[in-house]
Amino acid sequence: MKVGPALTFALREAIFALAQIEQELIAPENRSGCLAVIEEVMLDEPQYWKKYYRTGFNDSLLDIRYSLSDRIRYYWPHSRIKNSVETMMVNLQGVDIPLGMISQYLPKQFERIQSGELSAMPHQLIMDKIYDVLRAYRYGCAE
Repeated sequence: MKVGPALTFALREAIFALAQIEQELIAPENRSGCLAVIEEVMLDEPQYWKKYYRTGFNDSLLDIRYSLSDRIRYYWPHSRIKNSVETMMVNLQGVDIPLGMISQYLPKQFERIQSGELSAMPHQLIMDKIYDVLRAYRYGCAE
């Protein structure tokens, strides 16, 4: 049972969700530009995805963003990406994220916030999104 790619896929989903939230809550001049940075780095350094994704600019961009094969996992340590994610996290820690936005982008985490199991802090939202995968695997292994 391969758990790793599912975990990094959940990480990507959470970071992309928070990037959308940042886009709406943070002034343009202060935004991390996280999604654009990820795309730029991956397009500039295609060695980890080129042979796995479709050709053509639009198809490649869709695969970079959303492919289930999750080649983005090889880019998380890249300094530009790390810095942009860290900036996004700092930006979102400095604001109250409206519950309606969490419901829109991270619905399971919204339910846990509503039940008092989780707070609306960016790091906790990411970790809980990843734990969703572990919960599913734990359930699958228990049967």
